Amino acid sequence: MKKMKGFLMTAVISALVCGSLWAAPATFTVTNDTDAKIVKLFAREKGTTQWNFFSIGSGIAAGSETKLQWNDPDEGECEWEFMAVFADGEKSNVFTVDTCEEHDIVFE
Repeated sequence: MKKMKGFLMTAVISALVCGSLWAAPATFTVTNDTDAKIVKLFAREKGTTQWNFFSIGSGIAAGSETKLQWNDPDEGECEWEFMAVFADGEKSNVFTVDTCEEHDIVFE
């Protein structure tokens, strides 16, 4: 498979803050260990249909990582779904992250 369609989450997204008093910082790291540039990164609250996107500038190059800012850290929900679009137009599988527990994600 040219790119792994599934994702191995090796760390956690602390940027997406749940409604907890011990909320984590509103930033997280995305590592692109695929062979293609990520050109779009989307997130949505689990169970909803509307995707929101992260501003990733010109993209996340293959073999690199970037720190991203969560625009609404007071969102209050912990389970979010993520999806990436690659430079060749391929889309990743949608996967769920418990953002109250997770900090960083790795696309492999």
